[in-house]
Amino acid sequence: MFEWFKRENSFRPLKEIPEGHKIYRVHQLSRATLGAGDLRKAVKLPPNENENDWLANGVVDFYCTLNSLFSLICEKCSEERCPEMKAGAGFQYFWQDKQLKKVLSLPAKQYIGNVLDWIFAEMNNETKFPSNPDTPFPKNFRELIEKIFQRMFRIYAHIYINHHEDIIIAGGESHMNTTLKHFVFFITEFNLIPAAQLAPLKNVIDQILND
Repeated sequence: MFEWFKRENSFRPLKEIPEGHKIYRVHQLSRATLGAGDLRKAVKLPPNENENDWLANGVVDFYCTLNSLFSLICEKCSEERCPEMKAGAGFQYFWQDKQLKKVLSLPAKQYIGNVLDWIFAEMNNETKFPSNPDTPFPKNFRELIEKIFQRMFRIYAHIYINHHEDIIIAGGESHMNTTLKHFVFFITEFNLIPAAQLAPLKNVIDQILND
């Protein structure tokens, strides 16, 4: 399990994945390739490595990054200012509450909190993200990964479109642009999100991919 995460007012991940964890090796490889500065190459599966390990590491990396990015503007994402989870005027996202068996329109901050809570719980579920190197991932792991990245994208889209100026004021524009670029290369490399779902940031994504 991902026991190096701490839960306070928001998730605050510690820096190191413990040696012996299932994804420890690919995490070290990921850090090394990211340090080289070429994001297109950094997302590619290293030779002779397991793709599911690489995808699981991607979830951890982008989960941490999203937390740090959202922390820059979370106070601006108030219920008064963002009463719905939107990515611009034309795209709204709803939360499916399994207990109430209802689809709910939530304030953006609550929706984002729910998504991050859900991802955290999935990462700490040993049947879905096993920590033992000898334990295989479940058969539906790819489906879970796609769902996680699709929901992550909604957070990126909300922040980029609805809080762009807030990010700039907070001094996080470079961080936002770099992590979004990394995210786009990753989801494209592994075909994780259908093109139709990327519509809110289509122009931005096209620019990133064609740069």
